[in-house]
Amino acid sequence: MRDPKLWSCGRFFSYALVLSAMFFLAHLAGFQSHTSVLAGTHSGTFAEQYFGLVYLILYVIFVGIVPVMAIAGGLLWLGGRLLVTPDETPRSLDGQGVEGEAPDA
Repeated sequence: MRDPKLWSCGRFFSYALVLSAMFFLAHLAGFQSHTSVLAGTHSGTFAEQYFGLVYLILYVIFVGIVPVMAIAGGLLWLGGRLLVTPDETPRSLDGQGVEGEAPDA
């Protein structure tokens, strides 16, 4: 749970991309025409009802979760770029370096 790679901006972007690709593949396959399951009607075979349900689930994920993942990935990327500089070393409050090192003059 504390693995930094698990919460990286690249991982959020890749999840958002994979979920978007799954939705667009379902859309291109024509699953949207089988969404009568939303109205509670039973038109078609079990497979067609299943396709409609899969499309609705992917649609909700695409509309509700993918933007959140993209925004979270963007904020993580921006925070990493703004808060961390490669030439900065951690310092304690008294001006000493970490582990009691003398500060650079």
